[in-house]
Amino acid sequence: MYKHKLKAVERFAHHNKWDKVIWGNPEGGKLGIVTAGTVAYDVIEAMLAMGMDEEKASMLGISIALVWPVDSLSLSKFASSKSIVLVVEEKRSFLEAQLKDILYNLPVRPKVIGKQDLAGSVLLPEEVDLSLKHISDAIRRALSFLSEEGFDVPSSFLVPTPQQQLPAVGAKRSPYFCSGCPHNSSTVIPANSVALGGIGCHTLAMFMDRIKFFSPMGGEGANWIGMSRYLKSKHVFANVGDGSFIHSTSMVVRACVAAGVNVTFKVLHNGTVAMTGGQPNDTGMQADPELMGEQLLSEGVKQVTIIADKPREHRRSSLRVLPRENLMAEQLRLSKV
Repeated sequence: MYKHKLKAVERFAHHNKWDKVIWGNPEGGKLGIVTAGTVAYDVIEAMLAMGMDEEKASMLGISIALVWPVDSLSLSKFASSKSIVLVVEEKRSFLEAQLKDILYNLPVRPKVIGKQDLAGSVLLPEEVDLSLKHISDAIRRALSFLSEEGFDVPSSFLVPTPQQQLPAVGAKRSPYFCSGCPHNSSTVIPANSVALGGIGCHTLAMFMDRIKFFSPMGGEGANWIGMSRYLKSKHVFANVGDGSFIHSTSMVVRACVAAGVNVTFKVLHNGTVAMTGGQPNDTGMQADPELMGEQLLSEGVKQVTIIADKPREHRRSSLRVLPRENLMAEQLRLSKV
């Protein structure tokens, strides 16, 4: 893998010219910008906002790189004629670190900036999404370095572009469930109750003051194991989608049973993994509500109730099955179990 295949991938990428200059003149420019993926279009948009076009940006070259392993031949050739290379990438340094490794032992090499500038100050933060301002400020800083080195840089490129203020919108609309979505009523809880949430469509309930805390996928309800010991409330509801439940939250239910905490899990069952495109749950019969309920009882859950628009479709087992209009009363009853 490491001795042969990665080198073969790199040679394949170089032979097929995967790394391409998509803006400006790669030969004559003294500033090179290395980026990957959609961030490249953010870089182009930032330069357009700075008043640059292809002709004015002849000093710039942008190379879209194969992220890993990078095509070292293409990148070293691209960087060889540059005085400074700016690496624009989201999150932590990845392309930048590889580029520095490639250039380090070359007798003539450009300066490389990205996450930090030449003085060691933060240039492109790694803990937030990169905005157009982040990118344009970084380009401006790289151009100012060229100017300090004696290269001719239009002064207009060194002056921050005034930020445009969007007109105030008269009416504001918070995110809400789609029309007809069952989560619209499934996430409602009794008065003076507390609910926890997770990742999924039902997270929108946070904007409706229906959940107080939410966890990453697979952690729904787990925070109550620690919180319950320090709060006056001795019960919470925990919303979880059936996709997340089948994927990993079922283990949290077992942990709550083992810890002896009082929590009512509301498995919001729609048969799909809705937040990634509505794919069907690929677990076959394990996604059946009645089988899920029987599994929970076998693992120590005290009571399981199915709330359904069509209760008669869920009569194969001995589980308690109620129509949707009984949701609020059933939640109150389960909160006292």
